[in-house]
Amino acid sequence: MGHTQKLKVVFEHVASISEEDIHILNKRNLFLHGDIENIEGDAMIDIMQKQITLIHKLVLSYIGFDGHIINQYQLRNYCDETSFMKLN
Repeated sequence: MGHTQKLKVVFEHVASISEEDIHILNKRNLFLHGDIENIEGDAMIDIMQKQITLIHKLVLSYIGFDGHIINQYQLRNYCDETSFMKLN
């Protein structure tokens, strides 16, 4: 089982994981290993904002938070009702 699949299995015990979350998990190595030369323009910021939202979702779900969190990517790009995610 690859690293992304292992993380998915673990994270699914904490919170629901979407296909977009899986895509973001696949991008984590680019940042961890400093291989960001091929990421251009706003793509790096978009990935970072999605990773921040995923981290917040997982950590707050794990500690039992019951409420809304900010979806950083949605807030900065669309500022609509999807800018907030309901946890638990």
